[in-house]
Formats: sequence, C-alpha cells, structure tokens
Amino acid sequence: KISERGTSLSGGQKARINLARAVYKQADIYLLDDPLSAVDTHVSRNLFEKCIKGFLKEKTCVLVTHQLQYLKDVDRIVLMKNARVLMEGTYEEIQSSDLDFAKSLRSSANNTAEVIQKSSVNWSTTMNDSSRERGEPQATHAIYSSPAAGARSEINVARPRSIFSYMLAGGRKCKILFFVLICIFTQMSMSGGDLWLAYWVKLEESGFQGTKEIVRHSLKEINGQWTKKTITRLPVPRNFCIGIFIIITSTVVITTIARSTVFISVCMSASMNLHKKMLTAIMKATMLFFNTNSSGQILDRFSKDMGAIDEVLPEALMISLHFGLTIIGIVVVIGIVNTYLLIPSSILAVIFYKIRIFYLPSIQSIKRLEGITRSPVYAHLNTTLQGLTTIRAFKAEQILSEEFDDNQDLHSSAWYMLIFSNGAYGLWLDLVCFFLHKRGNI
Repeated sequence: KISERGTSLSGGQKARINLARAVYKQADIYLLDDPLSAVDTHVSRNLFEKCIKGFLKEKTCVLVTHQLQYLKDVDRIVLMKNARVLMEGTYEEIQSSDLDFAKSLRSSANNTAEVIQKSSVNWSTTMNDSSRERGEPQATHAIYSSPAAGARSEINVARPRSIFSYMLAGGRKCKILFFVLICIFTQMSMSGGDLWLAYWVKLEESGFQGTKEIVRHSLKEINGQWTKKTITRLPVPRNFCIGIFIIITSTVVITTIARSTVFISVCMSASMNLHKKMLTAIMKATMLFFNTNSSGQILDRFSKDMGAIDEVLPEALMISLHFGLTIIGIVVVIGIVNTYLLIPSSILAVIFYKIRIFYLPSIQSIKRLEGITRSPVYAHLNTTLQGLTTIRAFKAEQILSEEFDDNQDLHSSAWYMLIFSNGAYGLWLDLVCFFLHKRGNI
C-alpha cells in the first residue's frame, strides 16, 4: 500500500515513478537529473535501454549522471566541474583526450561488461531462489507504515509539566499566579461557609438546651405559677450569624465569577498562542516534514486536537480544579467536624486509586488507538478531493467509497470503545460508593 505522497516508497521506487510521470508528459525536451543513481545496476540498465534510448529515442534528452557506462551510447557529452564546462564532444573525442576523466572513462569501459554480467547473474539467482521457495516469482514489496502511527507511538498523558506549559501559554506568570490564588480563596470561602453553618447549628442547639434548663429552674423557685415565656440566650446574636453567612455567600459568588472570568481569559490566550505557534511552525517547516507527515495528520492537529484544546481541555481543567479543591475542602471540614469520618474516606480514596491504576493504561491505549485511526480518515478525504478528476476518469468512485467506509468504521470502533471505557469507569466508582454507603448504614 502506497501512503500519501509516497512516504512508504524507497528512493528507487520514487525515482521510477518520477521518471514515468515525465515520460507520460508529452514533451519535446526532457531534463533528467540523475534518475538512475537511486536504483540498482540491472534496473538502471533496463531504464536506460528501454526508456531513455527506446521510448524517448525521438526526443531530446538531457541526462545528468555519474554512471560512466552509459556515455558510449549517447550522442554528445558535456563534462562539467564546479559549474564550468571542461570539455564537450562525442564519446570517442573525450576518450582520446588528455584529461584525467578520459582515464577513468577507459577503465570504466573495460569493467562495464563484467559488472553488468555479475549483476544480471545475482538478480537471476535471487529470482530463482525465491521462485523455488514460494513456487512463484517474488516481487519487491514496500513496507507500509502509517505516519500517524509513528506520531502517536508515545502515550499521551496529561502530565503536570504539560498542564503547566498550557497555563503558561495563557499569559504572564503574575496572571497565572492571580488565578491560582483566586481559586484557593474561592474554595476557602466555600469551606468557610460550611464551617460557619456547622458552628451556627451548634450555637442553636446549645442555646435551646440552655433555655430548657433555665425554664425548669424558674418553675421550682416560683410557687405554683407557670410562665409561657421562653428565654433564648446565645453567645452571639442570631442576626450576626445571618450577616456573617450572607457576607461569606456573597464573597463566594464574587470570587467564583472572578475565577471564571480569569480562567476564560487564560484559556483564550493559551488557545490563540498555541495555534499561532503551531501555524508558524508549519509555515517554516522543511519539505522533509511534509514528506514524512501526511496531510491527514496535519489536518488532525489543526481540527481535532485544536478543537480539544479550545473546547474539551478548558472544561476538563476547570472541573478538575473545582472538584480537586472541593475534595480537599471537604476532607478539611470532615477532619474538623468529625475526625472519625476520615477513616472511611481514606479507604474510599485507596479503592479509587487502585481502580484508577487499572483504568489509566487501558484508556491511554484506547485513546492512542482512536488518534491513530482518525488520521487516515482526514488523509483519505483530502487525497480523494485532490484526485477527484482521476477517480472519475477511471470510475473508481465505489472503491474509494468502500475504503473511506472502512477507515470510518475503524475510527468509530475505537471511538465507541473510548466512550464505553469512560462509562465503565464511572459505573465502577458509583458501585463502590453505593456498597460502602450500604455497608455504613448496616
């Protein structure tokens, strides 16, 4: 299978394809820049005799070559060195000259027949051995390796260094520091509200208990006289508690809005800066980069991956920050209110960690597989659009449609596997919480 732009072809195969393209183009003059150097000796001889001397015998061919064995079969020879013409003439004229090149030419003429004979014998021996082993002639096959598979060979893990680089792309360090501080302050405000509610409830409970004791004591001192008046004595007034709670709630709302605003600004800046850097790198890339990376892989980076950076990553990062700080705040509140509740929380954390260790390698492999199967879809679509005229000329629409369906089916299989794996992970976490909750109630 030939990949896009012939990245799976060898140098000799590319040279033969380029020569065939030039020959198919009907022209009067052909400029051949050393097309015989990348092929074997027998292939070179075959191309020279059947293509250059045979098919193009009525055309004007300018052949640049370092192979001296073909010079005796040409009409004119131009010897050049350091962009200067040293001599021009026929094969006999150059061979009879006093140049050092003439000595090499005479030596090459003596060894040409022997080299060609040896290469022909080796080639026929190889073909005969292959025929005896397989029972049929063995053709040369190109090993096909998908560029997308090579690009995704490493497991893409959201390491802290990657997250830190993404955050730094969103602005200056003072802006990132302000965002981190406002996230911490928001969570401290939320946890402070929970602690204040717990303190307020204790105040109310202790106040009512104190009231009952005061009423019973007053009934014993008063002779037979009952009173319906209830005296509530709290260490702090109730209105003060309400005011503090309103202040804490307002602080949480304001800091949450500020946190979201700063976070959106950071993510927008990070997306634009990363897209700009990637586009600049593509514009300044060498031809080797485009020869070793398919257009589908490049389109995949600018479409799916940039879409993930613009849409999926900010949401996932915000949820991770929110729930991470919330869990830390809950653990702190639980430790302050009731220390014994930290025991089942620790057990639950260990179980979740074990499930995560089992889940993470699987989801990473599936995600990598989804990325590998997605690039051929873009590459196939792009190549089809570029060669639409040729496809219609050869009536290959059905073949291309079936190939596209096969690529899309592979990607859909990996995508649904990814969705089901995420759902299974969430199901196991819910089951663990359910059984621990039921065990605690028993």
